[in-house]
Amino acid sequence: MDKEPKILSDEEIQKKISKFDPEFNFRHLKGKAAIIVSLIAVALSMFHIYTAGFGVLVAMKHRAVHLTFVMTLVFLLYPPKKKSGGKKFFNIPFDIISFSIIYTVMGIYILYKYNQAMYRIMAAESFLFAILTFLPALKKDDEPDSLGKLDIIMAMAGAFIGIYIFFSYDQYVYRIGIPLDRDLVIGYFAILIIMEAGRRAIGPDLPLLGLAFLLYCHFGPYMPSFLAHRGYDVGRIVEHMYMKMEGIFGVPLGVVATFVFHFVLFGVVITKTGLGQFFIDLALAIAGHTTGGPAKVAVIASGFMGSINGSSIANTVTTGSFTIPMMKKIGYHPRFAAAVESSASTGGQIMPPIMGAAAFIMSEFIGVPYINIALAAVIPALLYYLGVGVMVHLEAKKQGLKGIEGGGLKKAIEIIKDRWHLLLPIIFIVFLLIKGYTPFKAAFWGILSSIAIAGRILPPTLLTIYAVIYAIVGGHFNIWNPEWFICAISIIIGYYKPKKRLSYKELIDALVLGAKAALGIGAACASIGFIVGTAGLTGFGMTFANMTVTLAKQIAGVLSNIPFMIANNFQLELFFTLFLTMVACTILGSGLPTTATYIVLSIIAAPALLKFKISLLASHMFVLYFGVIADLTPPVGMAAYAGAGISGSNPLRTGFTATKLALAGFIGPFVFVYSPKLLLNASSFTTFPAFFETTYITLTAMLGIIALGTAAEGYFFTKANLIERIILGISSIMLVKPDWQTDVVGGGLFLLIFLLQLLKKKIKVRSISKERKGAPFIH
Repeated sequence: MDKEPKILSDEEIQKKISKFDPEFNFRHLKGKAAIIVSLIAVALSMFHIYTAGFGVLVAMKHRAVHLTFVMTLVFLLYPPKKKSGGKKFFNIPFDIISFSIIYTVMGIYILYKYNQAMYRIMAAESFLFAILTFLPALKKDDEPDSLGKLDIIMAMAGAFIGIYIFFSYDQYVYRIGIPLDRDLVIGYFAILIIMEAGRRAIGPDLPLLGLAFLLYCHFGPYMPSFLAHRGYDVGRIVEHMYMKMEGIFGVPLGVVATFVFHFVLFGVVITKTGLGQFFIDLALAIAGHTTGGPAKVAVIASGFMGSINGSSIANTVTTGSFTIPMMKKIGYHPRFAAAVESSASTGGQIMPPIMGAAAFIMSEFIGVPYINIALAAVIPALLYYLGVGVMVHLEAKKQGLKGIEGGGLKKAIEIIKDRWHLLLPIIFIVFLLIKGYTPFKAAFWGILSSIAIAGRILPPTLLTIYAVIYAIVGGHFNIWNPEWFICAISIIIGYYKPKKRLSYKELIDALVLGAKAALGIGAACASIGFIVGTAGLTGFGMTFANMTVTLAKQIAGVLSNIPFMIANNFQLELFFTLFLTMVACTILGSGLPTTATYIVLSIIAAPALLKFKISLLASHMFVLYFGVIADLTPPVGMAAYAGAGISGSNPLRTGFTATKLALAGFIGPFVFVYSPKLLLNASSFTTFPAFFETTYITLTAMLGIIALGTAAEGYFFTKANLIERIILGISSIMLVKPDWQTDVVGGGLFLLIFLLQLLKKKIKVRSISKERKGAPFIH
């Protein structure tokens, strides 16, 4: 057996991820600049660890501190333009030219629209930003990783907008609605600097979308009648976006500052303990020796990694760096290998217990505890991975691909016995969430227990110091308190069990990398504040919802006149509302991160689903799932591009293949909208009828997913002809539709093809056996 592949180092992973994900396209600083940036990053991580354990600040101030660190690090770590090597004026990136022009036009408009000194200052700020954005682009790219003076100035300016809120908010609450000129001037400056930070960190799409919403705020009276509103002047817009918790400092940034950051940091720390390698080794032992083993290893390992890593691209690169070469080695086509890894890795964002950042924002938006969202996601996530796994298996059978030597149940048990303790931090987090602890408090104990379990001297000290302070502040001691219990278990295991020790350097690296990994989502959520603020100010969400429902009704009205239509008018309206929402998610997700896609669509699309009395959780889960799957869909499926970059395949064709593998992800959201029982909750297990109904719906959905996979792959026990594939496709639709009559029809059709395929296989085997018996013996 060949030497087992190892996980790439952080540096190697970072280089690969940065090729495909602008959020990780950092400068590689050296010397004093690297030390200063690392200290700032460590300070950000320590701030969040401390506040998670001992309590957050007042909401506005807490978010202001977070934004201060994020803006500072964004301008220090992200270059103003991509490393293109161009030295001529006409090689300046298009987004830099565009934003410079936008800032200039904004300045000119404000200058001529308003005749007050305050607005003249705003216009000057616009012209200044046009210059500051454009100047770095004229520099030569001899040292693309060097830190320029303008970057330092922008970093200080970015820090100022958060510091100003932190120190002035106490006075502002007494004059809400009556901002000072100073407030508005700085607020306008904040809008400009956040747009520029977003452009650097995640690309131009989201800042431009945010700008479009800001313009909509102002030019409401000039919009078409179905979009028109009263309109707001620049001062009112700036105050709403900067001085209140409805824009920049709204829910998205608040969730990142109190929930998401902690779980991003936890994912980095626990990976340092060796959990990632444990998942990989376990997947190899479980599935490596089976038919098409490396592809199944990719599916299982990516699902495991997705439970602690909420990034599709990072997951694709981390696991794909060794699973894709293994798949190619046993005979999988490079395109299929990349598609398997990218589709499996994308599912990680919807895999509990630690889902993508959007799930935490959903929790805050709809007022449902995160643990309930994670529980609701269990069956849809398993159906998604079942769909990918079925198609991987069928492809392997069709090509006659075998697994790799070694592995098996015995090997898997040995791996678990040796490294089971690495799973404890995840178990602790789930336990604390079930007990009712806040997500950030659960993540706090997850981080500290991860450090303790992988170390011997430092971690117990950290934990016991906290425990002592907790006893002093709380004024009581209870040995059965969950925090004390986790503390004791972590210290004992950390001292006696681990083979891998977490060094001081690795701990510092984890704190730095955790802060860096959260910068993109921080900058994105600050920009998304413009969209959220606009929706609150203008009611745009309901306007768009009404447009969607109206369009769906028009389409349904046309189709309802077709004879023999199996659905009534209401069912058609619901279906096309869901379909249009899916299309919007896919299109918007092509240019935006998953979190941004979810937030935008939750504001402008989810309300349309609520009009059909779909539950709040199901509506938002529907939007979340299609926001996640957008990472796969062509022409801009970044997870598929990352997989193609490793396998050497065509990115566009890889995207189409990955989309086919993820078909279960496309029908899954429709299934749980029509069958809400698939979204588990506490009542799913309280009575036998509820348990039976949930189990029944899950089993029929699983059978439907298998039927869909066989239809798409064109193979069951042997190659399926066109008629068989059509029947299997009809069977899958019937099985996922929540109705026992359609289940009977779908199940019957599936059984028919099952028996027919089984018969064809037996005939084929007999034919081959006769040919071998009749063949002459050749010595």
